[in-house]
Amino acid sequence: MTISFAARQVHLLHWEEPLWLVVVRLGQMSKRRRGDGEPWRLLTTGPVETEEQCWRAAEASIARWQVEQMIRYGKNELGAESGRRGNGSRGTNC
Repeated sequence: MTISFAARQVHLLHWEEPLWLVVVRLGQMSKRRRGDGEPWRLLTTGPVETEEQCWRAAEASIARWQVEQMIRYGKNELGAESGRRGNGSRGTNC
């Protein structure tokens, strides 16, 4: 697997504080699959000036994505927002 990254300070209109754009690209050395090598573009308020800071930003994004996946799973598969109320019977909506 190949991993490359870059970070650059950017400024947005109507936003006074600087932001950093981090681009991380993961890819296979051979037998490219569809979607391989597509870059992750991360925008962060924390300074990214070293390789270590770049990896921290990427790891934080991965961790957040995993949490969001678990929340989505809970909502969809476990019926966390289905409207069912606990009255002892299954499948009834109150």
